Amino acid sequence: DEREFTYEEGHEKGPEHWGELHQNWSACREGPKTSLPLISSANVSEYTLISADCGEFYHPTNATLLNRGHDIMVGSH
Repeated sequence: DEREFTYEEGHEKGPEHWGELHQNWSACREGPKTSLPLISSANVSEYTLISADCGEFYHPTNATLLNRGHDIMVGSH
């Protein structure tokens, strides 16, 4: 489980622990803004990537798309 946090109540990375998980998230336990953004799949649009002419610097390669629960990471091989 690579997720840095979850919205699942009672989970060790859940809302009651967000302020402890990362020093930049201390406001989640101290301030009035106690929620990390929830991006719902209902609010996500699908986009098609179009190849651009990158000249001599572009070389096709394989890549891995990893859904980490709070973001998407693309890694090349």
